[in-house]
Amino acid sequence: MNNTEIDINQELEQMRQDYAALKDRYDKQQIVNDLILKKSMKQAGGRLRFNSNLTIALGVAAVAFAFVIPQLGLSKLFFFFTLALMMVAVIAAVLASRHLPRLDGDLVTAATETVRFRKIYTTWPKIGIPLAAVWFGLFIWEALKSHVAEVSDIYLFVACMVVFALLGIVFGLKHRRNLLDATDDLLSQIEQLRKGGM
Repeated sequence: MNNTEIDINQELEQMRQDYAALKDRYDKQQIVNDLILKKSMKQAGGRLRFNSNLTIALGVAAVAFAFVIPQLGLSKLFFFFTLALMMVAVIAAVLASRHLPRLDGDLVTAATETVRFRKIYTTWPKIGIPLAAVWFGLFIWEALKSHVAEVSDIYLFVACMVVFALLGIVFGLKHRRNLLDATDDLLSQIEQLRKGGM
């Protein structure tokens, strides 16, 4: 072997070592990236679970509020309508929460469950808003019929009820937006992990 062949062999060996070192660094970086994405995905899932549990808690509080209705002098029919409406809302929230993804398993299954959960929350307002509008109208009618507010205070009573309804709508839409944003974040992170894993 002459010096040129020895130099070429040494260069090839150095290139193999450099390539192995680069591959090792790349693999370690991929592992770190995957760990960061998984942690971020779990945080987004936790945010989603928190918002879902908040929905259930607010529904349970609304069911408890229904039991105040008889003390306000409103009809039993309105009480039962309110109670049924609030219980349906709680049951719907609990059933929706069953579709919260398990983030410790298969990414495709997690994405599918997240999409189902998101679909429930995007379609629910089509049912919930008309029912809430009917309930609100019946509440004002019942309150006026049962003289909860004196005739001189009717305008003030209705104005307060409208303000509370608007606050409820704003809070509800913000809460819904938080849920949908959390599902979007989670789906995005699942997709990033899937692409990184392929």
